[in-house]
Amino acid sequence: MNEFDLYPDDTGGFDVRVDGRFLRDILSEAEEERFPFISLLRRSLSPSVLEMQLRRFCGDAPGEFYPHRVWLYFCPVCFDEGCGGVSVNIQTSGEHVIWSNFCFDSEPEEGETEQGLLEEDDALLEVGPLIFDKTKYLAAVTSLGNDLLGRRRI
Repeated sequence: MNEFDLYPDDTGGFDVRVDGRFLRDILSEAEEERFPFISLLRRSLSPSVLEMQLRRFCGDAPGEFYPHRVWLYFCPVCFDEGCGGVSVNIQTSGEHVIWSNFCFDSEPEEGETEQGLLEEDDALLEVGPLIFDKTKYLAAVTSLGNDLLGRRRI
């Protein structure tokens, strides 16, 4: 089982920490180069966008392009999903939250399916699956949401 938490990062956002390491650093090692994207969890997001992103982390809202895929990172220059980023499949079941199928991703083309996305060279096969304790995971997401959204329920 992996440890999950959310911490401020050096880009001005909040990043996932897995077993005490920023996920962005784990992805950089897997790619053998500095990871160019920034976290979608940012103070600068409107409250409604931030709340939706946190709900996606909790499994309470579908991903923007595919129901079970959640965007984690995006381009720091244009902040546009069409430019690309990284998404992950998030599943909640019983006592666990499972992150799998990390992938470089962009806005899908007409008729593109999640399966097609995962078959491309953009899959980050070296990372995951990550399995988190659901209670601790939800507590971390809720705590960040309370801090950023002024104690509103996610």
